[in-house]
Amino acid sequence: MILENSRNTALERLSLNHYFPIMAMIISIPLIDYIRVIYDDSYPILFAWLSLSYVFGYLYVLIFKVNQYSLRNIIFVMLSIKLYFFVTYLIGGYFQEVSLGDSDWARFHVPRSLGFLNEGWLRIFESMVSESETYNGRLTHLIIILISLFISFFGIDGLSIENIAIAAYAFSLLMLPIIIILFYRAAYLYSKSINFARRAAFFTELSPFFLMSTSNPQKEILLYLSIGLFLIYLVSQEKSIKYLFFSLLIMFFERVYLLPLFL
Repeated sequence: MILENSRNTALERLSLNHYFPIMAMIISIPLIDYIRVIYDDSYPILFAWLSLSYVFGYLYVLIFKVNQYSLRNIIFVMLSIKLYFFVTYLIGGYFQEVSLGDSDWARFHVPRSLGFLNEGWLRIFESMVSESETYNGRLTHLIIILISLFISFFGIDGLSIENIAIAAYAFSLLMLPIIIILFYRAAYLYSKSINFARRAAFFTELSPFFLMSTSNPQKEILLYLSIGLFLIYLVSQEKSIKYLFFSLLIMFFERVYLLPLFL
C-alpha cells in the first residue's frame, strides 16, 4: 500500500512538472492584462518578468523538454488563448477601435470587398480573375464578402467593419485546428517521430507571432493554410496532387508573387 501511494505521488509530481511550463505561459497572459488594468493601461517595468515567463516557458518546451505535449493539448491551449483574446477584445472595444483605424484590413480589404459586393456577383468574379485588379488578397476579399453575407443572413449588419472583424476572428478559430493538424502531419511525415511533430506544432501554433497574426480579416490565416497543404505534398511519399493543387490555388489568388518561393 505504501509503495502504491508513493508511485501515485510520483506520477502526480511528474504530471505537474510536465504541465508547469505551459501553465506558466497561459497564466502570464491574464496577469499582464490585470496589471495593465490596475496601472491604467500602463505596464511598469517591475513586472517585466511576467512577460518573459511566456517566452521562457515556450523556449523551455522547444529546447529542453523531452516528452512533448500531445496535439490535443496544443490545440486546446492555443484555442484557449485565442478565446481569451476574443473575449477581452469584445469587452475592451478593440474591434470597434481598429475598425476606425488605418490598419490594412480596415482601410483597404474590407471596404474594397464591400464595394465588390455592392456591384454584384459579376463584379466579384471579375475582381478574382481580372488582370487590372490588385493581385493582393483576392481570396481574402471573397471570404470577407461571404462573411458579410453570412452575418447579414442572421439579421446582423453585414456592412459593419466591426461586425466583419468579429466574424472573421471566429472564422480563424475554426481554421486554426485544421492548420495545426496540417503542420503536425507534415512534420510527422518528414521525421517519422511523434515528438518531433508535436514540437513542430507547438513551435508554430503557440508562437506569439502566429497567435497575433491570425485574428483579423487579413491574408495570414490563408497563407498558413496554403503553406501547410504544400508541406504535406512536399514530404509525403504519395505526392497527392490535391494538396499541391489547393495550395497553389490559395496562394495564386492571395499572393501570386509568392508562388516562386515554393520552388
